Amino acid sequence: MRKVRLAVFGYGNRAKKYLTYLESHPGEIELAGIVDIDKGRLEEARQKYPSCGQIFYSSSDDFFSSADNVDAVIIGTPDDTHYGLCMKALEHGCHVLLEKPAAQTMSQCRDIMAESARQKAHVILCYVLRYHPLYACLKEILASAKYGDIVSINHIVNVGIDRTCHTFVRGPWGDSMTTNPMIVSKCCHDLDLIVWLTGQKAKRVSSFGSLKWFRAENAQQGSAGRCIDCGIENRCPFSAPDLYLRRKEWTGNFIVPQGSTLEEVLEKEMREGRYGRCVYHCDNDVVDHQVLSMVMDNDIVVTLSMDCFTMKDSRITDIKCVFGEITVQDNMIRARDFNTGEESVWDFSSVAGLPLHAGADLKIVEEFIGKVRASKETERTDKAAASGAPEISNSMESHRICFMAEESRLSGMTVSDI
Repeated sequence: MRKVRLAVFGYGNRAKKYLTYLESHPGEIELAGIVDIDKGRLEEARQKYPSCGQIFYSSSDDFFSSADNVDAVIIGTPDDTHYGLCMKALEHGCHVLLEKPAAQTMSQCRDIMAESARQKAHVILCYVLRYHPLYACLKEILASAKYGDIVSINHIVNVGIDRTCHTFVRGPWGDSMTTNPMIVSKCCHDLDLIVWLTGQKAKRVSSFGSLKWFRAENAQQGSAGRCIDCGIENRCPFSAPDLYLRRKEWTGNFIVPQGSTLEEVLEKEMREGRYGRCVYHCDNDVVDHQVLSMVMDNDIVVTLSMDCFTMKDSRITDIKCVFGEITVQDNMIRARDFNTGEESVWDFSSVAGLPLHAGADLKIVEEFIGKVRASKETERTDKAAASGAPEISNSMESHRICFMAEESRLSGMTVSDI
């Protein structure tokens, strides 16, 4: 059986994780190309795959004009490139594993769905929560109907202050125009989880939130444009030197050139780069807190609260059913049966620290490759493979909800569709 010829756009954190599937399944995939505009990342890829020949490209145009017989692509580039690259890949006859979010508007999302159907090509969004063993178990519990119909869901996304400062204030996801509103960037897969668990679409959405704190007018007395020059840095909870130099957190994506060290890269970043800036003097415009409320088609009421001002980096899900209640927190599922008073516990602590989202990253690649292979064997039938990987038309509801929420937040109105 011929290997699936796979190309990768964007050799960053997510793509590297998905590529670990190639290393553990060498007989299934042939690497047909790695495309990245960053010379450092491209060189890193060459070092990682020295035997792959001339498959490294600095632009998508160069790749598509040179590469032949590519079956599938993984798109892990910045948000504002997802739509264009996905459409181009589909036009070239490729199946697509697309990092979330899919696009920057609902209109673009619909374009992708339409082109996917026209090409009879699989487009799979990287909603790895569906493949995490904890949430897979939760899905089974709800499907068993032991606790009856769902009445309401309260879902909390603890973004965490370190992640917030790194990603959504200093980082590129702080700019909603070149990425997406934060509810899209951070919470589209949380909302996909809710859609997946309930099997329902939203019929009304309301949302509130703002950029309350990380603004220039809130700069503390004595602060400076860069943390390294700041007189109060050592007592600021948002200190960049504390995060990167002292605690060594969130340093995995800094590129270390050959002949240099991580410490040297971080020192230079503190003095010259975007990650050394004071959080009050960045160009960010996304919210630092937001709440969403919605009613699903079968009248399930859902609330989602995205909280940045917390030391936690976690999710909490509280589900009320007619015959019981279920809580997911700290890698455990606890359910209480109203009829018997019995409490059941499913403990996933043993998988909490496992890499690749406890194997979920590899599972989604496995199912994607399986779909690609099935399509090759049946000459591109559009019949979905019998697997859990959602086709693009079944996983865009989360995006629709996010864009409805942002419209509601900006307009102050409840939104029924978009």
